Amino acid sequence: MKSNNKPTSKPVGEPVSRTKKKQFLKTALFITVFLLLSFLQNVFFQNIESVFANDSTASNSTTSTEEVKTKYDPIQITNQITDPTNLLTADKVQIQNAFDKAKSTSNVNVYCVFVPDFANPTDADSWIQQTAALSDFDSKSVLFAVATQSGKTAIFIPSDSEKLHKHNLDTVSPAVVQLLSNSLWSEATIEFAKEISAQANANSLPLYLVIIIIAIILGILIGLLYLAFFRKKVNKINKPKRLKNITSV
Repeated sequence: MKSNNKPTSKPVGEPVSRTKKKQFLKTALFITVFLLLSFLQNVFFQNIESVFANDSTASNSTTSTEEVKTKYDPIQITNQITDPTNLLTADKVQIQNAFDKAKSTSNVNVYCVFVPDFANPTDADSWIQQTAALSDFDSKSVLFAVATQSGKTAIFIPSDSEKLHKHNLDTVSPAVVQLLSNSLWSEATIEFAKEISAQANANSLPLYLVIIIIAIILGILIGLLYLAFFRKKVNKINKPKRLKNITSV
């Protein structure tokens, strides 16, 4: 008995349809990956640009800060050499030696401050007065302030220092001005210290003359005391003789 079931035949177009689907899926997947990569690329470059923009802003901010630091408000002086921009670094030993010599020879404490420019106030005399007030200088202290970029200079001498004021030391000498104009900052500071020491001692007697004068005064006092003692002794010796003469009479 023969079976009536006929083998079913596959449609001829089915393999073509599957191939198209595969191609469509591949194309869709490719487009999706492409779009995803494009999106990620855009995000990446935007972040990079943002980083560079921030760096540029930070750099500009740093530059701006550095520009602000070129102008210094009145400051409290704690050391004899104040040099925030390190102009005097190579010669600090020589400068300190000059300051020490001024102290030993004239009993004057010399201070210096070098900044690019003065600010709040910009006037040199007002700036140095406020700096001296913050630093609480005594009557034996002198401050030399220089603004290296603007060329402004100022000298502070305490109002109660008669020894320094009578020599007009609050004016920068031509020799110091010449050195400053040639940017010889250390040499100008050393010259200033020498001038302060020399002028402060201009009308002072040398030490050996002071010793001689003191010795003469002491000699005179000793002589007067000796004469007074000798007269008293002579009077005691002569007093009994006078009494004897009176009795014999």
